[in-house]
Amino acid sequence: MKREAFTLAEVLITLGIVGIVAAMTLPVLIQKKHNKELETQFKKAYSSIQQAVVRANYEYEDLNSLYSGNYISSQEEGKHLHEILGKQFATAQIIDGRPNNKDIKTYNNFASNPCTFDDGYILAAGLMDIYFETVCDIFITVDINGGKGPSKLGYDVFMFVLGKGDKLIPVGSPESAKYRMCVSGSPSDLSDMDITCSKTSTSNFNGVGCAYPALTDSNYFKNLP
Repeated sequence: MKREAFTLAEVLITLGIVGIVAAMTLPVLIQKKHNKELETQFKKAYSSIQQAVVRANYEYEDLNSLYSGNYISSQEEGKHLHEILGKQFATAQIIDGRPNNKDIKTYNNFASNPCTFDDGYILAAGLMDIYFETVCDIFITVDINGGKGPSKLGYDVFMFVLGKGDKLIPVGSPESAKYRMCVSGSPSDLSDMDITCSKTSTSNFNGVGCAYPALTDSNYFKNLP
C-alpha cells in the first residue's frame, strides 16, 4: 500500500508559517514577561523600603524629627537619613552626594527629570538603588532594577514621600498632594495625574506620580508605554 507523505515544498511552507507566527508572537510574550518582572521588582522594592522605614523608626523613634521645621535645607540631615535607612539593608553601600551620570528620564521619554537626588543614596546589594531628596519634604526614589536601565520614571524608577508618622506615601496618591518637591518647575499638586503620570504630558516631572497607580492599578505594568 502506497503511503502519502509531505512534499518538501509543503514542509517548507509549514515551517515558514510557523516562523511568521513566532516572529509575531515572541516579542509580545517577551514584553509581557519583562513587564511582569518589573511589577515583581517594584512590589519587592516597595515592601523592602517600607520594612526599612519601620525598623529605622523603631530604633530612632521618629525619622521626621531629624528635620527642624517644615523646610528641610541641610544636606547633612539628609545624609543622616540615608545612613540610617542604609543600615537596614544587609551588605548595602551607603554613599554621600549625587550618583555620577545618573540621568533619569521622564515617563514618556520627553525629557530628563531635573530632580537632583543629591542627598545621599543606597546601593542595596545590586537589587535596587535608593536616592534621597530632602528639600522641603523627604522624597525617597527607588530604581527597582539597580540602575540597569532604562532608568525611567514610572517604568523602573518610582518616587515616595516620607509622610507624618514616617508613613511611606506613594507619590501620585491623593495624600501626596499635601507635600512639596522644592525643585524649580515642579508641580504644586503631585497628585495631578495629567501632569505627573501621563502618556501625553510634556512636563519634565512626568512620571514622579506613577508610584500610586503602579500600586493600585492591576493593569499598570501591562500598559507601560
